[in-house]
Amino acid sequence: MLISESRELRGANYEKIVKRCKFGGGAALGSFQDLRGCKRENICYRGNVGNHFYNGEFMKKHFGFTLAEVLITLGIIGVVAALTIPSLVEKHQKEVYLNRVKSTYSIVSNALVASVAENGDPSTWEYTKFDSSDPDYFEKFSEYSKMIATKYFKPYLKVTDEGPTKVARGYYLKLSNGVTLTFQPEGYLDSNGIFVQMSIFIIGSINGNTTIWSDSSRDYSRKDFILQLRSNYKNAKIDFYGTQNNNTISDIINHSSYGCNKNIQRSRRLYCGALLYYSGWQMTDDYPW
Repeated sequence: MLISESRELRGANYEKIVKRCKFGGGAALGSFQDLRGCKRENICYRGNVGNHFYNGEFMKKHFGFTLAEVLITLGIIGVVAALTIPSLVEKHQKEVYLNRVKSTYSIVSNALVASVAENGDPSTWEYTKFDSSDPDYFEKFSEYSKMIATKYFKPYLKVTDEGPTKVARGYYLKLSNGVTLTFQPEGYLDSNGIFVQMSIFIIGSINGNTTIWSDSSRDYSRKDFILQLRSNYKNAKIDFYGTQNNNTISDIINHSSYGCNKNIQRSRRLYCGALLYYSGWQMTDDYPW
């Protein structure tokens, strides 16, 4: 009679099996069914079926592993992890960067549409010219950057933090998606040393970098990207830097100074955002990650 049967039917035979299970460590069980029954009824010798002998062998041999087996298994797991984890981490980092760039482009573009509805076309916004010989040139430039960011963009964005940049000339807004936007007017000095604005650089960073766009800490293929509003153009819209002059994908990749390729220093790959945009938000195998 099997130990798994009801106790009423087992009778005296059940008591014998119980005694054998509980106290028979070292004695062979009558059958493998008895062995299973001992485990099922939780009446094993010392609480563990492995403490019984069955069919001439100590059952612990069938329920454990040798040290060598454990070490070999751990070694295999380590090799597999070493081969797969780096690629999984890199894949995740690429997805995070790509999604942040894409979502921020949409967020800033929508903010511009709302701003235009309230403040008019960017070509009519309040712009200021600065004399580079003015001792307060950089301080005034910083205040001007703040005005651009807080008047024409901040009211239409979800901002969690803001402030002047570490290097004069810029002002940053941190968005709720974790991207930090640094606003820096861009232009040129005319023959009289007067700054003439041509566009507004909006430098996005997924790790909070607020330095000037040309700083060596920038990484425009993995952490940063540049959006641009050409403020001197009527009906201007938000573009990625590099989309001007009707550049093709080949132009963007192979530009001698700002091209998105592995031969260009990371802090100079200004066109990588444009490449992602033109590629339909896909990172191709030759993307210089």
